[in-house]
Amino acid sequence: MMPLATCGIPTSGVAYRPKKLGTSRIKASLSRECSRIQADTGIWSLSGVCAEHNNDMTRTFCMAVLAATLLASPWHAAAQAQSGGPSPQSSQAQTGNTYNGEWWLAVGADERAGFVDGVADCMTWVAHINGFSGTPQDVDGPIADYYQAHPADRGMIFIDVWRKIRPGGRTTGFRFAEGHAWKDPHWYLTGLWWRQSSPDERAGFLEGYLWCLQTAVKHPRETYSRPVSYYSDQITAHVAAHPEAEDQPTAVILSRFRDQTTSKP
Repeated sequence: MMPLATCGIPTSGVAYRPKKLGTSRIKASLSRECSRIQADTGIWSLSGVCAEHNNDMTRTFCMAVLAATLLASPWHAAAQAQSGGPSPQSSQAQTGNTYNGEWWLAVGADERAGFVDGVADCMTWVAHINGFSGTPQDVDGPIADYYQAHPADRGMIFIDVWRKIRPGGRTTGFRFAEGHAWKDPHWYLTGLWWRQSSPDERAGFLEGYLWCLQTAVKHPRETYSRPVSYYSDQITAHVAAHPEAEDQPTAVILSRFRDQTTSKP
């Protein structure tokens, strides 16, 4: 994958991660969109299109117009038709992230750790797919190393890299090095874990868990259409108000706030 700066968006390296809403957040979102446009259309030379705009806001607006134009263009339609449409594993969760190498190298360690836990939790206990129960310590480093060593593969969805590295994983009798065993479903990912985790780790967990529900579970019994921030706030409030929730799996607490349907699951 070529550097995002060629899309007219300056970056400061793979660790670039905007913290606040505003121009920087818009630019980061557009950089992800630019990467997706390049992958979908096969257009790999967009340098200079918006480079003449020296002002950040002007350049950002230029990129927004460019993104909308290319996505509506015959190139994009032809690429989608040729590929048979987007891959189910490339579906985006409520955050709008594609969870590829650009995302993996841009977000912080806490968010990646929570993301791995969320994916592993859902893949193991909901989707019942073997091979994806690795801990953040097992998975994060090797995936990051792969993306760093293979820049051309940074458009690849993270799950495909996970398949490549195949680290060791947790089992139903998962045991920490200090000897504490976790035999219950969802392991240690309880309300207590949630309370002790950072906001980024919580957000990462929800991103990973919801991604799995949307892409890996054939017939999900639960759907979640609200933003990740909504579910994070609801779980945090529930755990604070109900001390017994510290012993309940975070996934079970999350299910309290699923989309309501008229029929029973």
